[in-house]
Amino acid sequence: MDENIHYGILAFTDNVFNELAKAQERLRSKDEHALLCSLQKLEEQGNIIHRTLSNIGSHSPLKLLLCHILLDVLQFLQENEGISLRQEDHRVAPQPCPIRLGSRGRGSFIIDPKQVKDYRQAGMSWTEIAATLCVSRKTLYNHCREIQLEERLSDAEVNEIIDELKAEDPRSGESYVGGEIRARGHHVSRERVRKLLRLKDPLGTAQMVQDKTIRKVYHVKGPNYMWHLDGNLKLVYYGIYVYGIVDGFSRKVMALEVGNNKTASAVGGCFLRAVRRFGVPERIRSDKGGENVDAATLMLQIRGTRRGSFITGRSVHNTRIERFWGEVNRITLRFRKLFLNLCLTNKLDVDNDLDLFSLQYVFIPVIQETLYRFERRYDCHKIRTGHSKTPKALYMSRSKAPVFGFDCPSYDEDNLVSLPCEEANEWLTHAESLCPNPSEIKYEDSVDVYHMLRSFLKHLYQ
Repeated sequence: MDENIHYGILAFTDNVFNELAKAQERLRSKDEHALLCSLQKLEEQGNIIHRTLSNIGSHSPLKLLLCHILLDVLQFLQENEGISLRQEDHRVAPQPCPIRLGSRGRGSFIIDPKQVKDYRQAGMSWTEIAATLCVSRKTLYNHCREIQLEERLSDAEVNEIIDELKAEDPRSGESYVGGEIRARGHHVSRERVRKLLRLKDPLGTAQMVQDKTIRKVYHVKGPNYMWHLDGNLKLVYYGIYVYGIVDGFSRKVMALEVGNNKTASAVGGCFLRAVRRFGVPERIRSDKGGENVDAATLMLQIRGTRRGSFITGRSVHNTRIERFWGEVNRITLRFRKLFLNLCLTNKLDVDNDLDLFSLQYVFIPVIQETLYRFERRYDCHKIRTGHSKTPKALYMSRSKAPVFGFDCPSYDEDNLVSLPCEEANEWLTHAESLCPNPSEIKYEDSVDVYHMLRSFLKHLYQ
C-alpha cells in the first residue's frame, strides 16, 4: 500500500477517535445540540470507513483497526439513536383516535371532547384538529355537533366582553377580543368581531389599522429552546414588581407573577414554578441583574455549564420579553394612574410603611388576578408574525426541547410578597381579621377596601 495512503488512514482514525471522545464528553455535559453534530459526523465517518474496508487487503493490519473503530462508532450511534431522532423531528406526531369496536359494522371513532376543546381554545381550525386526530373534517364536525361542544354567543354577550376588555385596555382590538372569547371556551368568527368593534369604537379601530408595526424576524428552533426572563419596574415607586418569563418560539407566557420584593430567591422560585409546569428550557436569556442569580444557578445545575445555559446581555437584546412588556404595561397603566391619583389627593404616602402595606395588601392580589386574565387572553390571541396562530397553538405544534434525566434540585423558594418592617406582623394580623380573603377583592371595590384598611390601621397605630 502507498505510504501516503497509509498515513492518511491513520490520520483519519485519529479524527474518528477524537470525535468519539468529544461525543462522550458532550453526552456527559448534556449538550444536546453539540452532541447531535457529533452523531451526524460520526455517521458520515462510519460510512467512509465502510467504503474504505472494501479497498484494503484482507491481511492488512489497517483493516483490523478500521473494523474495531467501525464497531465502536456503530455501538455509540445505536446507543444514542433516540437522541438524533428526537432532535431531527420537531413536529408533533398525529394522535390517532381509538376506535370503539361493536358487534356489527365498522367501529366508530372515540373523540375526547376535552381534547378538542383545548385545541379550539388554542385557536386551531377544524381542519388542523382533524389532521391531528387522523379523522376527516366531516367526522369531527358531526361528532362535535352531537355533543354540542361550542355554545353560540349573541351580539349582546360579545359586546359585554368588548366592554370588559376596553375597561382594562382601551387599545384592545380584534386579536385580543378573539383571544378572550377563545379563552372562555367559545368561538366567534373574525368578521363578526370586527363588525362589532367597528360599531363600538370606529375611531380606535381605524387608528389601530394605521399603527401597524413592521416586525423583524426572530428565529428560535422550537418550544422550550429559549426562555426570556425579566422584571418589570413600572410600579416600583409603590414597591410592586412584576416578573415574567416568555417562550422565545411560541411567545407563550411561562410565568407572570406580582410581588413586593426583588430578591434572587423570589425570582428563582418564580422560575422553578414555571419549570414544574412546562418543563426545563434549553437556554434562558436575561439581563445582568443580581435578582437573576438564583435562576442562573438552578439552570446551570439542571442543564450544565459551558454550553450557554444562561445567557446574559443588555435588556434591549432580550427581544421577546421586552416586546411582551409593551402589552403588560397597557394593562398596568390604569393601576399607575389610580395610585398617582391617590398620591395627589393625599390618600397615599409612599414614604409611610403603613400606607404602602395597606396598598400592597389590597392591590397585589387584584393586579395578579388582572394579569392572570391577561395571560389567558394573550395565550389565545392570534399573532400576525406567527402565521396567524396563537401562542398556545404554536407551543403545541412542535416537540419540546429534550431533557436528559432531569431532577428538580432542592431549593428554598422565597415568597414574592414580604413584610416591609417588623411592625408589619401586627398589621398583617389585623388586616387578615378585617379582610381575610384579599384574592377575592374586585377592582371596582379595591379603592374602598384600601381606604377602610388604611383608616383602621391608622386608628390603631398612629
